[in-house]
Amino acid sequence: MIISGIRCLITYLLIPIAVPLIGLSGTVSAPIGLLLSAIAVITGVISLRKFWRSDNRYRWMYTAFILVVFIVVAITVSVDISEIVSTL
Repeated sequence: MIISGIRCLITYLLIPIAVPLIGLSGTVSAPIGLLLSAIAVITGVISLRKFWRSDNRYRWMYTAFILVVFIVVAITVSVDISEIVSTL
């Protein structure tokens, strides 16, 4: 939970605000975004497995939520990859 919170703070606050101020938007934010997206997928899979192992009654609802998160992460990854390719 703490790792996910830190990842969200970096992804949605630090990168969009600090990186443009420094002037390194394409070169720095895209690789960091890819790394954070990988962390998001790993932590999402781990938490989903914990929900299913504990036989939580909300496991289907959480599975749907994680699916939406993975779709957003996939969109973010495609944007980050297109930024990296455009800077080459």
